Formats: sequence, C-alpha cells, structure tokens
Amino acid sequence: MPLLTAKSRISDGWCPDAVVLQGKLLGAFDAAELLDHVYRDAHDLPSWVGFETGTGAWNGHPSMFLRGTYTVGDWHLAAATRTIVYEGRGGVYLTQLTTTVMAGQLDELDIDLTVMHTGLMIT
Repeated sequence: MPLLTAKSRISDGWCPDAVVLQGKLLGAFDAAELLDHVYRDAHDLPSWVGFETGTGAWNGHPSMFLRGTYTVGDWHLAAATRTIVYEGRGGVYLTQLTTTVMAGQLDELDIDLTVMHTGLMIT
C-alpha cells in the first residue's frame, strides 16, 4: 500500500510513490544474510544500474540502502530503498521504505526523496 503518491507528477502513466513495508520475522535468521538478499534482489531487476549502496547501521540497527535505476517495459525508473532489521516489542522486525519515480524526474524530486529516507525513524 503506498504511503505517498504524487499524482500531480504522473509521467507516462507512472505515479511517483513511496511505500513502507513492515513485518515480524519468524524463525532463526541472520540479519546480514537477509540484507544481502535485499542487495541481490535489487540487482536482479531488469537493467538495474546501482549508483549508491550503504550497509551501515541505521539508528543502531542493521540496514541496507540502495539507489539505482531499472527498466520495466517502457518505464525507466529510479528507486531508492532502505531495509532495516531490528528488535522490537515481541520479536524481530523488518521495515523497508522504497521510493520509485521516473528516472527523468529524479533531479526534480531528489530532495523530497532524500527527506523521506533520512527521516525514517525506528523507535
């Protein structure tokens, strides 16, 4: 479910959006291995070209940040995603924020996207 859409910025049938996914993780797992899957999954996107990757902790929690472009049909998209694994009340959780815009809109919307990603807090 989109957290935010920019309907006034629809271009070629694509609406820029930001999506937050969150879920409780069940069973045994390794946070570093799970985040490595995030990295590999992004690189499996059609024509993925990554231009920023970060693996440092985010607010003290294991995290992966990726930015890049990929192509789906006629759409050349720019995406940024931050995935965080953290211990919370009653278990271990994964939260992921992904923003996606047309690659041609990246310069225009970059500040908005940066604010969303830097403002992501896990409390």
